[in-house]
Amino acid sequence: MVNAGATLKASDKVKVESNGQNGIYVKESKATLTSVTVKNNSKYGIAAEKKSTVTINKCTVEKNKSYGINIAGEKTTATVKSTTVKNNKNTGIMVNTKSTVKELTSNKVTNNGTLGICVKGGATVNKVQKNTITGHTKYGMSLYDSKVSNVKNNKLSNPKGKAEIYVKNCKTNVTTMAIVKVKNVKASSKKVT
Repeated sequence: MVNAGATLKASDKVKVESNGQNGIYVKESKATLTSVTVKNNSKYGIAAEKKSTVTINKCTVEKNKSYGINIAGEKTTATVKSTTVKNNKNTGIMVNTKSTVKELTSNKVTNNGTLGICVKGGATVNKVQKNTITGHTKYGMSLYDSKVSNVKNNKLSNPKGKAEIYVKNCKTNVTTMAIVKVKNVKASSKKVT
């Protein structure tokens, strides 16, 4: 746990695994995680909450019992790039509760329970680009009650899901027409960019 104004810098193949709660929990602090493996934890792989700033780069987050990555709380900011998020029980990347993510770019989000990426609860994401999102049972991306900008050049393939992208009450550049096209592509199991 990184708490109360502390700063964590973890890199060079550090492994955090099999904890009874979260793998890495950042609260009211700063963390830069590079080339860190976080797996087999009882709750979230990485959680950033309550006025935290987190950069996650080139990490592997896998086989956690809930979300792979959870970004939540007003004044919490994050960047997640070039990270593999796979085989987590619930959602790959959850952005929630008025948090802000500067970018979700070049990530591989694969086989995480129901949702690949979920943005909700008044959260803001400024950039969602060049992600590969595959193998989820409900939606590749779920965007609701939030603001999500610059969604482009993502590859989605979630043939067992209801749709590739779900949008409700969200300010975004993903349009209703795009959702219809995504649903049609899903039926033929082609990748969507």
